[in-house]
Amino acid sequence: MRQGGDGPAERPPRGGMSGRLLRRLGRRVSGPEQGAAVGGSDSGTGAPAQPPRTVRDEFPHRYLLRSSAVRDSPVRGLVRELPADARRPAVVVDVPPAAAGNLGEELGGLLALLREEEPLAVRLVLSGAAAPAAGGDGPLAQRLADAWEVTLEAPDAPAVLTPGGLLYVTEPATPGGGWWRFAPGAAPEALGTRLPAPRWQRALVRVPLGPVGACVVRAVPAGLALYPADTAAPRPDDPAYAVAVHPDRLSVLLGAPRAEPVAAEDLATLLAGLPAEPRRSLRLVPADGREAVALAEEVCDLLGTEIEVCLGLPVAASESEGGGEAGAEADPDADAGRVRLLSPEGEFTWPALLTALVCSPTGEDGSRPAPRPSAWAFPPNAGTPGARPATLRLPSGVWAVAVRSGLWLGTTPEAPPEVRDRGAQARALRVELAPDCLADKSVREGCLKDLSALLAGLDAAARTHTELAVSDGAHPEAVAGLRRFAVRTGLTLAPAPRPARRRPASPRAKRVFASAPVSPPSVICLTIPSRWSASRTRHTRDRGLLSRSLACSGVPPPTTPPGKPNAVAPASPPSSPAPPPPSPSSPSSPASPTSSTGAPSSPHSPSADSPAGPGRYT
Repeated sequence: MRQGGDGPAERPPRGGMSGRLLRRLGRRVSGPEQGAAVGGSDSGTGAPAQPPRTVRDEFPHRYLLRSSAVRDSPVRGLVRELPADARRPAVVVDVPPAAAGNLGEELGGLLALLREEEPLAVRLVLSGAAAPAAGGDGPLAQRLADAWEVTLEAPDAPAVLTPGGLLYVTEPATPGGGWWRFAPGAAPEALGTRLPAPRWQRALVRVPLGPVGACVVRAVPAGLALYPADTAAPRPDDPAYAVAVHPDRLSVLLGAPRAEPVAAEDLATLLAGLPAEPRRSLRLVPADGREAVALAEEVCDLLGTEIEVCLGLPVAASESEGGGEAGAEADPDADAGRVRLLSPEGEFTWPALLTALVCSPTGEDGSRPAPRPSAWAFPPNAGTPGARPATLRLPSGVWAVAVRSGLWLGTTPEAPPEVRDRGAQARALRVELAPDCLADKSVREGCLKDLSALLAGLDAAARTHTELAVSDGAHPEAVAGLRRFAVRTGLTLAPAPRPARRRPASPRAKRVFASAPVSPPSVICLTIPSRWSASRTRHTRDRGLLSRSLACSGVPPPTTPPGKPNAVAPASPPSSPAPPPPSPSSPSSPASPTSSTGAPSSPHSPSADSPAGPGRYT
């Protein structure tokens, strides 16, 4: 420790480093009238309120410098999610110019305090602190490290705090930069765009970003994002920034909400160009609200290898969602149980029970193996895990099987192929019961009792989106019992399947098709809004999952980014296959309808030509 003879280490006098810090950041308070405009009067007494100033919030090994006028800072929760590491304490600066009059004093005092603890490095989350100063001086972080004799890690561009505690720089000011380490009297050391650095980060340096066929590949916190070229790049307040970062596995995000789907050829080209090590363990993550199983199978055929695909977006759980103590070290594989589906409009919906599948290429005999479950998540203490993947034996003896669309209950641990291969829908978590679970009264009562206990173990979003359904062939009495159960438990019951009404084809049509078969006419399909999109009150957008950018060295970004809105391609309506031509022997049925931002104003921020910015507060 660097101390004087009889007391603690002395800080540089105010007006020295503190004064230079204020001048460099351009945050001198212009006068008392500025504070009065922000603070107003004090408790209705008529006396002018004190100007806002910098105050400090302390958590174990994490510190937030903020304005006294903002009692509930929007970044407070994200600071609590940062790793609590005594060897690398984190200092987050979120101070607007009006409250920066004492910023130098507070930051200097905090650095002196942390220096006494002899950390390996202090992570200074201050946007642009590692960028060269406008006047030709060295980076602010280097001058602070030299003055306080402490090693600092700081960003050279706007810094983003992502859910789960990762620190990320969207657009580094220098190639290979992002975060830098500054030791007293030593040359800066580049650390990459992510802190803490995942194992695959160094390998991505060799991956070229930019156009890939009709798509574009960009870097995101969890890895790479591939999306159509006419779509705006992901921003820090988009769902792409909410994907949990796995320290050992690269994630490739596919598409964007309201955009055209990604082509299999473009995805195969991107994956073939990745280094071998991260490619072996990567996972595909759909980010456009579409299921990516069919796309993954097509890419498997193009590359001749297996690929794992998530059935939603893996997100980091906050403390309120059962993510454990804030600041505690998280289990990277625990995110497999927190995969959330995304709607085509970009809204988070229900958490998946079957969270990931491994897809295989077509075999030599022309057949393709069914995708096999690789990760799933059942509520704790709901039953006994079965020998088969994604199965659970309930107390009544009924089997619960996690499937892509939700959950299937039956008397065997294997769901029928039509249930197993049914794709998920963001609007509803489908719980389907086999007819043999409802045929006998005693079996039916035990099954519904176990189902009620299992659903009680799901979180609120899953229960809100749960929809009960019964397979074909169920007895009317069983359907009536399930209907009463749905009303009693507050769930939704899907309509029972009914055979379509048919009408005989006209004699003219019979003669036409009997004499000379022709191609069937095109069918106009009506798209009916789903229950989720028609009633948005059934879904609460989880904004806590989205990233918040820190305007650490300037005025906080506006609520909506300046400039033109994102160029988002309209989602194409779902297509339906054309019906087969009616034959003389079978009547035809009528077609039924189917349901950059600106960077913070700071001399250390990147130039205005940078395509991406720090996002916005939410």
